[in-house]
Order: sequence, then C-alpha cells, then structure tokens
Amino acid sequence: MQRIILISIVLLSIVFPVHAFAQTDDAATATSPATGHAAVIAQGVEPLPADTVRWQVENISINPVGAPFGVEGPGFVVADRVPLLVINRLQEVVRLAPGEATFVPAGGATVASLSDSVAKAKSIFVKSASVDADDALFAGDSFAAPEGRRDIDLVRDVLKPNERSKIANGDLPAGILVMKGSVTVENADGDKLNLSAGKAGELSGPLSITASGQSSASFVVGVIGPEIETSAIEPAASTSTPTTVAPETGMITITTYLCPAGVSVAQAAPDTCGGNTGLGSGGFSLSGGALTGPQGATYVQGVWLWDQLAFGQYVISVANPDGYTDFAIDKAPGVSHSGETIPVTLSSGEQSINVYFLAATATGGGGTATLGLIFMDCPAGTTTEIIDLPADPGCTELTEPFSVTLFGDSLPGLETTTTLQVVSPQPSMGGDFQWTDLPGGSYTLTVDPVADGDLYYIVRPCGDQSCPKMNFSGTSFPITIEDGEGFVLIIYRLPAA
Repeated sequence: MQRIILISIVLLSIVFPVHAFAQTDDAATATSPATGHAAVIAQGVEPLPADTVRWQVENISINPVGAPFGVEGPGFVVADRVPLLVINRLQEVVRLAPGEATFVPAGGATVASLSDSVAKAKSIFVKSASVDADDALFAGDSFAAPEGRRDIDLVRDVLKPNERSKIANGDLPAGILVMKGSVTVENADGDKLNLSAGKAGELSGPLSITASGQSSASFVVGVIGPEIETSAIEPAASTSTPTTVAPETGMITITTYLCPAGVSVAQAAPDTCGGNTGLGSGGFSLSGGALTGPQGATYVQGVWLWDQLAFGQYVISVANPDGYTDFAIDKAPGVSHSGETIPVTLSSGEQSINVYFLAATATGGGGTATLGLIFMDCPAGTTTEIIDLPADPGCTELTEPFSVTLFGDSLPGLETTTTLQVVSPQPSMGGDFQWTDLPGGSYTLTVDPVADGDLYYIVRPCGDQSCPKMNFSGTSFPITIEDGEGFVLIIYRLPAA
C-alpha cells in the first residue's frame, strides 16, 4: 500500500527515546524559540554545513511540465499558494499545503508541484558562505558555525496590526522572512529591520517583531538552537518481550522520456531525447519483494514511485504509450535494453531509473502548424470580465514576451521563450511571436508569472460568430492544434490589485 505522509513537520533525522539523549549549551533548560501564539512549524537536528555559514533565502519555481526541483539542506521549504510534494534523501515523503513548511536535512530533497500550474515556494537554508548567492532573494552576513549537531527550528506567527511577537533566540543570527504584510524587527541591542511581504533579513539575540502596517502580517523565523549531543546514548533496559525488527525499506522511482524517431537503444539519454520528459506517459506495475501481488505506482508530477518497499528483488512491468513500440533504461554506468520488464534489486534507500520510450515513426520535426502569441500587460485590478467587454480594457501590447513554455507529446523537446521567432513588423495579426513547423497535436502552454499574485487570461480571438472562442485563466493552458493550422492566442497579464 502506498503511503504518503500528510504532515508539515518532518521527523528528526534520527529518532531517540525521550530519556536517551544529552544536551549541551544549557539546552536542558532552554525554552522553545516560540512564545505566545507563535509556533515551531518545522524542525530538525543537523550539523551546519561548513565552518563559515550564512542564512540564505531563495524563491523556488516548479514548472508542472518540468522535472522536480532539487534543494540542498539543512533548512526549510515553505509552500506558497500551491500544494507541494517534498521527498527528502531519508525517503520521507511530505505533502505541504499552502503556508506549511518542512525541514530539509543536509542530504537535500526533491520538490514537485501537486498542481497543473507553476508552483511557488521559499527556501530558508543555512548555507556555506562560499556558496554562490547571486540569485538569492536574501543572503545574510557570514558567521562562524557552532560545532556539533544543532537543533534548527522554523517559527511562524500571524499578527494583527500593531501586535507584537517575541522570538527567543541566542547570539547567532536568525533568518527572518515576511510572508504577508509588513513588520518591524528589533533586538535587545536596538538593531532594527523594516521588512515587507517577500523580503528577508537577519538579526541576532532575542527578537521583538511587530506588525507595522494597516493589515495583518505573517512571518517565519529560522533559529539555530542548542547542540544535541548523541554520543552518550544509553538505551533504557527493557523487560518486555523482544519484537521482530521490521525489514529496512526503500523507494523505487521512475522518470520517463519520449524520444524522437531515430534514437536507438544505445543512444537513449535525456539529451538525445531532447530533454522531453514524458509526464504521465506509459504505465508501470511492480511485483516481487514482500509484495503479495502486482502493485501500481503512485504518479507525482512526472515521477512514478513505489514507497516503503522492503529490500529485495523486484520486477517492473512496462506498458508503452501510444506511438512508442520499444523502450530503453539506464542504470549507471550505462544504458541497457530491458525487453518487456525491468529487474530491480533494492538494497539501499532509493533506486532511480530513467525509462526512454522509443518512437516507432517520426513524432516531430515535420509539422506545418504555427502558434502565434500576442502578449498584453494590463493595469492592476483588471478582471476577465473587463477584457471580454467591447470597451478597451487599457492593456498594453508588449514588444518582449513573458517567459513561456510549450510542451506536447509530439515535440522532440520543449519550446521556450528562447525559441520564439519575432514577427516584424508588429503588431501582427498572426501573432507578434511565433513557434513554427509544429506537428499537429495536443499541447500545454505554461506562463511563468512575472510577480506573485499574477493571473493570466488567454483568449483565442475570433473574426466572426462561428469561430469557437477559447478563454482560460491561470498559468497553464491546454491547446489542440491541427496540422497546417495557424493558431493565434492573446495572453493577458492581470496583476493583483
């Protein structure tokens, strides 16, 4: 039975009986960093990653048609608006609802979207001071890392206007990220930070955080706590009857690729298949090990997985998607053909396999269809109803495109903004920007939001009443294009009011 843990706080990397660990730095009497109605929403115990470290906050964007996003700990991932799935290197699987967070151990984790739209999240990590921070939302000042395994906590609080929260923190800097509203942060030395939504900073010492705007505010604070000394563990004596130890368990994961015609078994690889991840392609069932019968895989945004498997010998049965008659697999160090099944020996935490489906005939490259795009930027507060009115909604036609991606099973690879052809002169009724020579088929067009809160509205313009009008709102749009068709879409950006 598949088991996905629906929690927002990951268990510690190693679980100890309550009486069986020793703490240093006066941790035995240390209080929680959260006071009042603040709460620790995620925590873990890890050594810091280098002798000199800093707090680093980054934006995470996970495309639903792309590969899952990898992050390195120790630190935290906080979901924003779209639910996420986080699988860490300890094989713990966590679903995060919007606003929830999880601890990421030093070994890192994979983050995937559980929605058909682009997922946004924030990472709050303790990084080595030598790690590149050019793309970071915030990179704090470097400081000497304390020794030993450290209790690392993420505290969250929601404040009414002018309400104050107290965060117990020691001499090390704490990383602060504002999720909503604006706050003023002060420490005992009189140092002060003014932060608004989406901004981050750091201060050391006990913190006083006050909602400074006219509306409520929410924030999270990463705190590095006391050392946890585990070398002197003395298991408690037990008089109970010994129990059977459960077998060690692991995970098998599969990522699929759709390869264009002409790619052979020996050539099959992500690059030669155009990086074309075949999300949802194929079908898989697992037999062997301790299973009593064939078991279907759990499909999570491009990754097929079986979780909580006892170590042993397994066989994966594969069903090819339509239009593909063969497949290849890779298991390091090379590529091998597997016939109709894939034998797997699970003897460690995870066995990851790429499956490359090989096309029977050409599936791309000979198309004649064209998809033209027109990009419109609208004033804040514009609604879809306003756009559909005969009156001018006041939107501006752009000479530069938004960041867009086109995915389809018929394509040998992803089409992106960089492959759009600029039409001259503009404006053009065939679209200001075009993807040409597309094979007919079903596609997904994805727009990467320019700013948080953006809504995108897509319209297929019609010249008369008989033309079927297509309206979609969101960030991902399904499209069906016929061979030889000229297809034009207008994409409106509707900023949050």
